[in-house]
Amino acid sequence: VCAVHNMQNDLEKLKNWSIKIKNNMFFEIIIIEDNSTDLTIHELEKIYSDFKNCKIIQTKFGNPGDARNIGIDKSTGEWLIFWDSDDIGNVENHLLL
Repeated sequence: VCAVHNMQNDLEKLKNWSIKIKNNMFFEIIIIEDNSTDLTIHELEKIYSDFKNCKIIQTKFGNPGDARNIGIDKSTGEWLIFWDSDDIGNVENHLLL
């Protein structure tokens, strides 16, 4: 689960770690685009257009806690990991790939 707010042109780290699990149906990526005032949603849709294991959800909370709670509600897996969109996600250390 990853909450995103006003990250247009700054999604490279998010893209890099999520590509490592692209279309791996054992994992789901839930992006919560929360009340951005820029074109973040369009950039996210472009990045994830061909991901079969990604959900992008738009909200208008304006805070990461509520956005993450929506991600929890939308997740279907047994385990959850929270990442921020600007984290350098070393997926290999957290998931058995």
